[in-house]
Amino acid sequence: MAENITTEKKFTEAPYRVSEWRRFWKVFLQRKIVIFGLVVLGLLVIAAAFAPWLAPHDPYRGKIADSMLNPNSTYWLGTDI
Repeated sequence: MAENITTEKKFTEAPYRVSEWRRFWKVFLQRKIVIFGLVVLGLLVIAAAFAPWLAPHDPYRGKIADSMLNPNSTYWLGTDI
């Protein structure tokens, strides 16, 4: 006699669905090169935002009287006009 083999699938609750974007960001941010790139990009954005304070002197407008000065409180790296 042939035995009737029945396989019953028991339905359980559906697994928790993770958003594809959330999964993407999780995998994306686990890579060290991505973190390094984001840090470099962040530093560039900060430098661009504070550019007027980081480089207050106009590079195209020089003062002949201040040419060839050593570093001081006004010109931190000196002058070479």
